[in-house]
Amino acid sequence: MRQLKSKLIATTVAVALAGCGTLTPDLYLRETEDTAIAVNKLVNHVRCQLATAIDELYQQFPNATWLPTWGAKVTLKVTVLERSDFNPGVSVGAPLSTQTRSFSNGTTRVIAQNLSVAAGGSFSAEATRTETLSYYYTFDEFTDPSLKRPCRFEDGVLIQSDFKLKEWIEASILSTSTPGTIRPVFVDEPPVEYIQQERAFVVTMTGGATPKVQLVNVTANTTSPFLGATRKHTDNILITMGPTEEIFKKRTFKADPSKSVSVPAKGPSEAVRNADLAAQIGQAVKSLP
Repeated sequence: MRQLKSKLIATTVAVALAGCGTLTPDLYLRETEDTAIAVNKLVNHVRCQLATAIDELYQQFPNATWLPTWGAKVTLKVTVLERSDFNPGVSVGAPLSTQTRSFSNGTTRVIAQNLSVAAGGSFSAEATRTETLSYYYTFDEFTDPSLKRPCRFEDGVLIQSDFKLKEWIEASILSTSTPGTIRPVFVDEPPVEYIQQERAFVVTMTGGATPKVQLVNVTANTTSPFLGATRKHTDNILITMGPTEEIFKKRTFKADPSKSVSVPAKGPSEAVRNADLAAQIGQAVKSLP
């Protein structure tokens, strides 16, 4: 009997800890779609949201000639946390001799006595997986008809839902278009340094089970839940929009690797880079325990 109990406890612990929190979590639980396809859909959905918002706003505010000269630095972060908990508990009791008490009114009362000792413990395992993808768009590909490509909205929920990017960009443009509100120092200078938006979608799943065993003098699994599992999935989208800046990238010739040339390209301005970095540092600090 004792060996059977030991095997049962060992099996229970193995089952509880062999899953959540002991292995690298999967980013997505959908078996019909691998990670590469899911991430590709997410990146295209962000582009669709951004392209549609910029194109509509440029048609709505044709005087915002600075808009096509801007770009957007997008940082996509997917975090998955899995945790398993094992909380065993046992209570051992033994009946003692009863006591009889007599009272002044002539009545007596029999009082039962018991001795009980409880013990328990708590064990947990936790694993966190964080994947980050950062890339850059220039708005000219959203406003130039020759550079446009079909874009289909994913009419879904959570990360596949409408980010409402247009609302905040429109509010920023309106503020810069209203006389006496915000105006640039120089004529050709954009009215604001950058526009930043952040979206976070968190899905948490928890579960637990407590098989309770009660014998004559022993009660097992007194703590609830006896077995527990948690999975927390967070999708975070950080979009920082601002003026582009001409940068030069070094390119090496395939025919002669010893020769190279500097090619002009568009990249995020210093203000955009600093704002993106500051927001990512803030996210990291916020996630600290």
